[in-house]
Amino acid sequence: MSPLVYLQEEINRLGGFNNLADNDDQRAFILVTLLHTSDLYNPIKPFHITKKWANRLQREFNQQVSSHVVVLATSTHAHGAWPG
Repeated sequence: MSPLVYLQEEINRLGGFNNLADNDDQRAFILVTLLHTSDLYNPIKPFHITKKWANRLQREFNQQVSSHVVVLATSTHAHGAWPG
């Protein structure tokens, strides 16, 4: 099934986009669709923009891993479960 056919079927299943403020399913569908659209958009940006975005994202991922490693090392050591 093509993505456009899937989107149309989901829109029909949700009853269109009436009363978005009152319909959690419709709002969630729109948010997920926008998120996936932004995901797909990145590779078609001009290369210099894509490169900057990818570098920033990689730095953020590295910082998250570093902070989780410190928390993991601290919490496992504090509970006497440190291997070795």
